Amino acid sequence: MPQNKFVFLTQIKQKITQFRNLKKNFMGNIIFNTKFTLLLKIIFFLLSISVIYSCKITLKGSKPISLPSNNIKTDSMAADVKAQMLHCWNTYKKYAWGHDEVRPLAMSSKNYYNEPLMLTPISAYSTFRMMGLDQEAAECKELIMSRLNFDRDITVNHAEVVHVVLGGLLNAYEADNDEQWLDMAADLGNRLIPAFNAPWGLCYRQVNLKTGTTSGDICTPNEIGGMLMEYGTLSKYTGDAKYFDIAMKGTKSLYNRKSKINLLGSAMDVRSGTWTNPESNIMEGSDIWIDDLYKAAVLFNNAELYAMFTTNITAIIKYLREYTESGTWYENGNMNYGTQVHPEFSAQSCSFPALLMLYGNKTEADLVFESVIRYWSEYGMAPELMNYKSKQVISASYLLRPQPLLSAAVLNKYGNKSRYLQAGNYFYTQLVKFCRNDDNGFVALRDVRTLEKMDQLDYYFFGATLKYAYMLYNSEAARYLDTHVFNASGMMFKKPSNE
Repeated sequence: MPQNKFVFLTQIKQKITQFRNLKKNFMGNIIFNTKFTLLLKIIFFLLSISVIYSCKITLKGSKPISLPSNNIKTDSMAADVKAQMLHCWNTYKKYAWGHDEVRPLAMSSKNYYNEPLMLTPISAYSTFRMMGLDQEAAECKELIMSRLNFDRDITVNHAEVVHVVLGGLLNAYEADNDEQWLDMAADLGNRLIPAFNAPWGLCYRQVNLKTGTTSGDICTPNEIGGMLMEYGTLSKYTGDAKYFDIAMKGTKSLYNRKSKINLLGSAMDVRSGTWTNPESNIMEGSDIWIDDLYKAAVLFNNAELYAMFTTNITAIIKYLREYTESGTWYENGNMNYGTQVHPEFSAQSCSFPALLMLYGNKTEADLVFESVIRYWSEYGMAPELMNYKSKQVISASYLLRPQPLLSAAVLNKYGNKSRYLQAGNYFYTQLVKFCRNDDNGFVALRDVRTLEKMDQLDYYFFGATLKYAYMLYNSEAARYLDTHVFNASGMMFKKPSNE
């Protein structure tokens, strides 16, 4: 019995020791886990603070660029825009009458092809009408009617001629109801539509106005699907649906080649229907496509086009938008994965806030417009292309582009901030300061850093740049935004009457 009692006591002692060891290990684990959890909480807290601070910077952009806050006298500024328009027109009349464009420094003319297509007077006509400059509008009309003829053996850039010449003729027809405008537009439309003879309903880059011969297999989205407004308006007034139908076929064929994440590339071989450049962006080559998709949906009250636009722009915002410490930007990304290829922003990208505002995304429009201001102010004028992270200029010229003024005019019309007018006024006054040629019109800049001038005064300066500047200052002109949609060259088309 004593032996058994001893064994029993020994076992009890062992159990107590085991229990103590277990308790010690258990409490150690609890302490370890508690310390580890506490450490994780501290790390998470610090990361949260960092993210919140980062968001405070990036979602709202960095500190807004300071703009001149002087009292802007809109009436006198609108009068100044008119004066600059007349200054440029008189330069064209003096040195380039009947030609596509004037070269102000050389005091000579320039044509895009062997024979002129009157790009400057066609572009200027609607702006003169908006400004109430009836004499100058009559001069444009007389010149165009007396000299413009499309029965010419010239191979033209299809998309550009659609936007400027076809769009300009239809714009003019809506403005004064002269059937001659429509007759010329129908003649031109018939000469242009062979460009859509590419496989898959796609569109070649070039077409000969006399023979209908096509060329140019590698095309951008703009050159395939950015022409619905013009061809659709031609169908509306001629009663012939073929123009809209063929353009719509090309648009659908392009749209159906979007990636799985609903982005488009930058260039396509229209013979094979395959992308040759898978980079996706809102810059030159793609800006007109997305703009035309939305505005054609509005112009023709087309739900299918609106759905296509919504799908595409949703993907653009999701995958191409990048927040940085300097603002909200839209990058050059891969169409298949949405990954960044280049952190680049261009002069053409500066119209994106206007599209966002018209679409109803005012918050995003405001964010991107702040980046447009920063883009312009970095060198005092907007370069053609810049790396928005390093601020390195990739293409240094300023070609009298209208896009920043378009965004300023649209946001000023539909937004509720004095900053929009201040920014637009800053764009315009800088433009006059650095690009006005005292004797003859305006000129482009070869390099925004050195302000070296370049002998170039493009047609769109008459049809878009000064038009948007005038709309910025003149409320009556700004009302055209309620009643019309504007194409890439500033041509206007009337919205449906129920708008």
